[in-house]
Amino acid sequence: MFYESALVEVMNPKTALFFLAFFPQFISPSAGSVTIQFILLGIIFIILAFISDGLYAVLAASIRKRILGSEVNSRFQNRITGYLYIVLGVFSVFASPSKT
Repeated sequence: MFYESALVEVMNPKTALFFLAFFPQFISPSAGSVTIQFILLGIIFIILAFISDGLYAVLAASIRKRILGSEVNSRFQNRITGYLYIVLGVFSVFASPSKT
C-alpha cells in the first residue's frame, strides 16, 4: 500500500506543478547551483512532510485505540455519529441555495 501511494504521488502532476510554482521564489542563482538548491529544498520538504504525516498517523492511531477500547465507547461513538448526521441534515434543510 505504501509503494502504491508513493507511486501515485510521484505520478501526480499537481505535485510537480506545486514544486515548479512554489520553489523558484526561494532559489537564488547568485547563491550557487540552481539544481542543488532545488534538490535541497525538495529534500527538506519531504523530511518535513514525513515528520508531520507521521505525527498525524501516530495521533490517529492513539485516538482510535481509545475509541475502540470498550463497549461503552462504541455506543458513545454511535450516538455522537447519529447526532452529527441529524445536525448536518437540519443545517442542509435550512441552508440557502448558492447563487452561482
